[in-house]
Amino acid sequence: MAVITSSDNCALGPDGKLLDASQIVWDYDPDPTIVPPGTQTLSSPPSTSQTVRNAFDVLTSHGHAQAKTVAGQRKSTRTCRPTQKMLENNTPRGNGKRKASPSSERHPAACKVAKNPSRNKHSDDVTDLDISDVDMDALDDSESETDDKSEVQLLDYDTMKSFNAGEVLVAALSKASRTQDVYLIFEKAEHTNPDTNVTQSGHICGICRRKQLPAKTYFMTGSVTSLRKHIARNKDHFAVYKDLCEKKGVSMNATAIPASSNDLSRRTMLDSVVVKQPTVEFSTAGLRDYIVELVVLEDKALRFVTRPSFQHLLQFCRPAIRDKDFICDMTLWTEILQRAESVINIIKAKITGVSGKVSTTFDLWTSDPCDLYMSITAHYIWAPEDHPNDWTLECEQLEFAPFFGHHSGANQAAVLTKAFEKFGIDRNKLGWQTADNASNNDTTLQSIATIINQADEGSILDSDDTEFWNASEHCIRCMEHCVHLAAGAFTKGITPTSSSNITVPDPEQPEDNGNKDLDEIDEFAPGDVVGKVLALIRQICVSPQAHAYFRKCCISTNNRPLELRLWIRTRWASLHDALDRVIVLEKAIILFTQTADDNESVPKLKNKSYLDYRMSRVDWDHLKIVHKVLSLPAQATQSFSSSRHPTLSKTIPTLEYMPLLKGIENIDKWYNKVDDSPAYFITLVLNPTIKLAYVSGKWHSDWVQFDKYYIQPQQNTPSNPSSSSASTSEFGHGWMMAAIQDRLRADAAISSDPRTELRRYLESPLEPQPQGEDGKINEFDVIWWWGHHQDTYPTLSRMARDYLAIQGSATPSERAFSSAGLTDHKSRNRLKPKMFAAIQTLKAAYRNGHISAHQQASEHVKDLQKALEEYYFGEDEDSESEGEESSVIQAE
Repeated sequence: MAVITSSDNCALGPDGKLLDASQIVWDYDPDPTIVPPGTQTLSSPPSTSQTVRNAFDVLTSHGHAQAKTVAGQRKSTRTCRPTQKMLENNTPRGNGKRKASPSSERHPAACKVAKNPSRNKHSDDVTDLDISDVDMDALDDSESETDDKSEVQLLDYDTMKSFNAGEVLVAALSKASRTQDVYLIFEKAEHTNPDTNVTQSGHICGICRRKQLPAKTYFMTGSVTSLRKHIARNKDHFAVYKDLCEKKGVSMNATAIPASSNDLSRRTMLDSVVVKQPTVEFSTAGLRDYIVELVVLEDKALRFVTRPSFQHLLQFCRPAIRDKDFICDMTLWTEILQRAESVINIIKAKITGVSGKVSTTFDLWTSDPCDLYMSITAHYIWAPEDHPNDWTLECEQLEFAPFFGHHSGANQAAVLTKAFEKFGIDRNKLGWQTADNASNNDTTLQSIATIINQADEGSILDSDDTEFWNASEHCIRCMEHCVHLAAGAFTKGITPTSSSNITVPDPEQPEDNGNKDLDEIDEFAPGDVVGKVLALIRQICVSPQAHAYFRKCCISTNNRPLELRLWIRTRWASLHDALDRVIVLEKAIILFTQTADDNESVPKLKNKSYLDYRMSRVDWDHLKIVHKVLSLPAQATQSFSSSRHPTLSKTIPTLEYMPLLKGIENIDKWYNKVDDSPAYFITLVLNPTIKLAYVSGKWHSDWVQFDKYYIQPQQNTPSNPSSSSASTSEFGHGWMMAAIQDRLRADAAISSDPRTELRRYLESPLEPQPQGEDGKINEFDVIWWWGHHQDTYPTLSRMARDYLAIQGSATPSERAFSSAGLTDHKSRNRLKPKMFAAIQTLKAAYRNGHISAHQQASEHVKDLQKALEEYYFGEDEDSESEGEESSVIQAE
C-alpha cells in the first residue's frame, strides 16, 4: 500500500485513517548530519500533484537558521529570548524598586529541591504558659497558602552543567522556604495609619490580633528578623510557634527562640537547624550530686529523698533506674558532710593565693531549738591570674560554727581564731573585724590580739613591732547597728510608750528570734501616736475577720489591698517600713476605725473599741514627721548593706550628716569612736572621686594628714646615669648622654622621693561620677579603678587592696542568719548542730559558684571515661606482651 505523506497528514492513509508505525516511510535517521532535501509526494486525488515540504523546510522558510556542528555536536543558533515573567520583573514599578536582572541571558532552568529532611523535634512542652485563647486551627488555615508554595530554586544552565551525572543536588532553599516558619504566625497585610493616613505594607501577628490588642501592637513593618525577635520576646508566641513548627515539619529559626529557653541552644548550623545543648550523661554519682544540691538549696528535709513521691518522680524521668540507685537519708548525711569539707579546702586554697589582707565580720544567732551559732564571713580583693587588673571584692562564708558557753569575749575569740587557723589566716594576713557595738565584741578583739601576737618562743610581740596586730585599730563598728541604735533612741524620746517596747534588745543577750512577727503592743499612752498605730496593726493582723474587712476598706477608698507591715524590733529600719505603709493606706485606716465597730463581721474588742484608734489630723501630721525623720536612718542602713562594693568610706559623711536632723544627737556617741581606727579616713581618701576634697572644707587642717598613713615603698639605689655611656661604642652616644645629664639627675631625684606617688594621686583631678540614662548618679566602681591603676600607683594600690575590703557593717553575717532561718523549720528540728552548720556552708558555696551539681556530674563522667581508657590501654599492653612471649616461644 502506497503511503502518501504531507506536512499535515504524514501518518494518514488514503482512506484518512492513521497508519501503523511500520507502514510510515522514514526519510532520514533521528540525528542526521546533513538535512535531506524535500520529498515529492502525491496527495488525493492522485491526479493532482504538489510539492510537499518537511519540517526543516518549514523552519527554514520562516527565517530560522540551521543548526551548526561544533566539535561533532549540533548546536542551535536560535537567539534566546527572556520569558514574559522576566520581562515583568525587569519593568520599573511605581515605587522605584525592581528585582535584580539575571546575570545570564539564557532562560534559567527550574530545579526541584527537596525539603530539608532534618527536623528539630523536642519533647519538652511549655506547660507554664496559657495559650488556650489561641486558635491553633485558625492559624493553620490562615497560613495554608504558604504551605502550598513549591520549594523551587531557579538554576541557570552553567550552574546545572557543573553538576556531575547522578550527583544529588543539595542547594539552598528559596526565600519562601526560608521564611516559612515566620508565616506560621504572621501574614502579609497593609495598614493605614489613622494619624497620618499613610498606608504601609507589613505583617500582622495573628496571636496579638486574636488577643484583641491595638493595631499598632500587632502590625509590624520590620524585617523577618524583627518578626522572629517578636516571637522570642513573648513566651506564649514561642509556645504556639514551636507547636506549629512541629506540626508542619518546619525547622525553627534560632532568632525566634528565647534566650531563656533551657531545652534549646541559640547556636545554629549552616542549614539553620537548631541544635540542643550538650547534656551530661546519666550516672548514679551524678544523680547523687543533683539530689544533694536540691536538698541544700531548697531547704528540704533529709528524709525527702526516701519519700515515695520523689522516688516515683525519678522513675518516671528515667524508667531504667533501679532501687539500689536511690540514696537514703544516712547516705545523704554523709555526702553533705564530705562536700562541706571539700568546700573548706577550696576556699582555703583561694585565700592562700590572695596577696592582700582578709577582713571578716562575725555575729551570733540562736535557732528555734535554742542552738547558738556564730557566723564568720571573709572579705578580700581577688583577681584571676589571666586578668590581674580585674579586681573584685569577694565574700566568703568561712564558718557557721556551733557556739557553746557564755557570750564572753574569750569564747568568741576561741571560735574565731580556730576558724582563722583552719583557713590559713595568720596575723600578717588578718585584716579588720566588723561586728555590732556590744561591749563583749571589744573584749573579743582584745583576746584575739593576745592569741595571734604570740611569738614563736611564746612571748608577746611588742606594740612597736611591725607585725603587731592592734585590736583597737582593727575594730570596725557596724554602722547599720549604730544608726539603728540612734533611731531607737529618737523613737523612744518621741513616744510615751513603755521603754520595753521601744528599746533595742540587749546585744549581749541572745536574740529572741522565735519567729515573732508581731510587736506585742496592746496598750498605748495618751498622745502616743506611734504606739497607737502599732497597736492597731496588731489588732488587724491577729483577727482574720478584721483583716478581711480592712481589705474591703482599701478597695472602697480606691487603694490597692496591701498588707500592713509589722514592726520587728530585731530587724533594722522595720519601724520606718511599717509607718510608710500606714501613710500610704491613710484613707483606708480612717474608714476602718470609723466603721469597724458597726460591722457585724468584725469581732468586738474587749474593754475598748476600734474608734479608740482613730487619729486626728494633728496625729497624722505628727506621724508623717516621725516617718520623715526615720527615713534618713533607713536610707543609711541600705547604703551599708552591700557586700560587693566598699562601704566603709561612707561612714564619716553619714555620721556627720545625720546629726543635722533634730533628735538624732545620739549619733555623736558613735561618731567619736571613729577616731579609734584610721581605716575610716583612709578608705575615704582612697576613693578617687573624693580624695581630700570632702574633709578639706569641713575639717581643721591639722586633721587632714594622710601622709602619716602612707606606707613608704622600699627605696632602690639609683644607678649612675653616666655609667651606661662608657659601655656604649656607638658614634656620638657619649656626647649625647653628656648633654642630657641634668635631666637624668632631675628624674633620678624625683623617683627617689617616696612621696611623689602620693602627690601625683592627690593633685590629679577627681574622677567623674558615672551617671545613668535617667540622670541619677550610679555607684563608682572603686575596686575596678584601683585594679587598672596599680601600675600607676603601686604603693597606694597595695593600700587599696587591704583597706577597701573592710566591711562597713555586719550585714553579710546577718544575711547568713536569714538564710539559716529558712533551714530552721519544724520539719528539720532534729538536725544536729554539726549538720546544720555544714548545710549553711554548702549553701553559700553553691551560691558563690565554688561547686555545682553540673560540674560534679561532668567530672564523674570524665573520670569514668579515663578509667575505661586506662583499662583498654592496659588490655592492649597485655595482649602485646602475650604476643611477644608467644613469638619467643615459637623461635625457641
